[in-house]
Amino acid sequence: MERMLAEHLISYFHYAEKPLNLIVDGAYEALAASIASVHGNVVIANLSSQSQGNVANVLCLRENAVVLLLAEPETYLRYRLPEYLDFSLGEPRICHMKSKSRVLIFPRDSLERMLSVPPREDADRKRRILTELHDDTTYRITTALGTDLCFKARKWLTLDFEICTAPVENSISGIIVVDGAVFYRRIKEKLIFEIKNGILQTVRPASEQGKAIAVEYLGMTADVMQDPVNKQLAEIGIGFCGGAQITDCFMEAETVAGTCHFCFGNNICYGGVNKSEFHGASVLVQDPVFTPVQM
Repeated sequence: MERMLAEHLISYFHYAEKPLNLIVDGAYEALAASIASVHGNVVIANLSSQSQGNVANVLCLRENAVVLLLAEPETYLRYRLPEYLDFSLGEPRICHMKSKSRVLIFPRDSLERMLSVPPREDADRKRRILTELHDDTTYRITTALGTDLCFKARKWLTLDFEICTAPVENSISGIIVVDGAVFYRRIKEKLIFEIKNGILQTVRPASEQGKAIAVEYLGMTADVMQDPVNKQLAEIGIGFCGGAQITDCFMEAETVAGTCHFCFGNNICYGGVNKSEFHGASVLVQDPVFTPVQM
């Protein structure tokens, strides 16, 4: 298992020919050792053996080598890693580094699933999706359960496990029938989100069974949604990872092939103009259909 994951990770990110610095926590020690045995030109640093005061030094390592940080969410919080990361490009990178860096904060079992499929399969799937998407184009998203949302895409961006765009702010109107997950867990109930001119208007359950999750979601987002800029629908993303599953880990769920997710708040990092300190309150739908709309 470890060797297969190591080979898939190296292939997925095209690291085979590049010197590699690995920064890992305890959950990823065995995988790091396998990556080193497969790759050969690897230096490993273990966050679990460092005091919090030494984290900044660990994040430097060798210059002119790609840096890959693999850690579970608990480590991310314990070592205050957001202090050392730059989120301005959407996906986090390590601050103040000349070398390229990549940060993967996932539960170990999530990353195992996401890397379980041969990378070429995800690459082929990504290419097929991209051939159907066009910049500066208006789309209608529909699902069998009732999602019906129109928006104008800006540039479509390819991230590690997803394709996304910051839709033109006031171009977005319609409803999203959430049937996959909200930002903190998978759901079986359905929630209806109404969007008008890009702004979240209402969140309501689709049936009696969904009342509790609607109350829960509204309660967890009440403070942040008091600021109008955080009600802006900021990101529309499409997963293409064949091994990922919809779980309570939204970071994994949003990468699942055949799903679409929506985030609110800041969209500057994806080319939008809505500036905020918040980006999240995300929701996910399954089996979306994207149809270009002639204006």
